[in-house]
Amino acid sequence: MLIIFGSILLICIVVYALLAYYYTKEAPLDLVPKMTSLNTRTDIYSSNLAATKFLSGAGGTIAGMFNVHMGDRTVALGSTNYTTLIGVVGSIELQLVPANPSSPTKSTARLKIGSEIIHLPPFPQQTWVFLAIMREGRRFDVMYNNQIAASHRLENYPTATANTLQMGGPAFLGNAIHVSIINRRLLPAELAALRASYTDTTGAPPTPLPFPFPFSIPSFQTFCIPGLPCNPVTTPPPNTMKRWNSIYS
Repeated sequence: MLIIFGSILLICIVVYALLAYYYTKEAPLDLVPKMTSLNTRTDIYSSNLAATKFLSGAGGTIAGMFNVHMGDRTVALGSTNYTTLIGVVGSIELQLVPANPSSPTKSTARLKIGSEIIHLPPFPQQTWVFLAIMREGRRFDVMYNNQIAASHRLENYPTATANTLQMGGPAFLGNAIHVSIINRRLLPAELAALRASYTDTTGAPPTPLPFPFPFSIPSFQTFCIPGLPCNPVTTPPPNTMKRWNSIYS
C-alpha cells in the first residue's frame, strides 16, 4: 500500500514540475509591436540586454515578420556588397545583397557571426516572411516561414559586442513588425504558434480596421424637425452667384 501511495505521489510531483516549467517559461519579448519602416537604421534593443538575451547563456531566439524590398538599385549584378537587415554589429548579422536584378523577388543572404559565415538560401522579397534565428550553444539555425533554411555549428562560441540590436537601413524598403527576442532556443512548435499569432490566413500581419464601428454615423440634418434652426437635407444650397450690373449687361 505504501509503495502504491509513494508511486502516485511521485507521479504527481513530476506532473506538477512539468506543468510549472511549461507555464512559467519566459515568453518572447515583442520589440516592434507596430509596423516599422526598414528604410532607416533602427535600434530596437540595448546592447547589454541583447547580449544577455541572445548571445549569453545556453541559447536564444530572434524572430519577426519582414516584408523586404531592396531600395539600392545601383549595385552591379553579381555584387557581394552585403547589408545588415537585422543583428548586433560585430556579433551576429543577417545580411542581404542590396540589389539582384536577375531575381527581383529573392535576395542572396548570409548569417555573419563574428568572422564565421553561414550561407543561406535566397531571402524572399516583396512578401511577408517569418524569419527566425535560433542559437543553442555554438549551433545556429535559421528558418523562413517555419522551414529550416540553414543549420550550422560554429568553430567558436559567439562573442558579444557593446552594440545594440538593430534592423533596417538606407538600402532597404519595406516594413517589419513583431520582432521578438528570448533567452532560449524556441522549439519548432513554439515558433509555428508564434507565427500563427502574428499572421492571418494569408501569412501576413492582420490589417487593422480604419474605423472601429461597422456602420457610419448619419448626419444630424437628416433628423431636422420643422421649426428648429436647422436645414433639412432637401433644402437646396444657397445661390452664391452675383448679378453683373453695368451698361454692357
